[in-house]
Amino acid sequence: MAADPRELVLQANTQLPLSAEVRLGAGNFWKARYTAPDGEEQEGLTCGLWIVEGSGQPQRHLRVHPGASLRIADFRLEVREISERQVRLSITAA
Repeated sequence: MAADPRELVLQANTQLPLSAEVRLGAGNFWKARYTAPDGEEQEGLTCGLWIVEGSGQPQRHLRVHPGASLRIADFRLEVREISERQVRLSITAA
């Protein structure tokens, strides 16, 4: 059974360690069209999310939007909210 989610906020141009091996970074906040989880096309704020897993590994980059859900290593992340300079994430153990 997964633990209760914890809420984290990433400010623009910062990094956050999720564990000793996983770091997240956020930046490049702008409006864009995207498909929401319910399948509807929407326009709203999005942001770039950079993921680094392990030392010496190349970083991955994703463009995310509110409601986006992804799995990174042993974590499940849901994008709760994006403002002009920050992204709020809900994180649970996968």
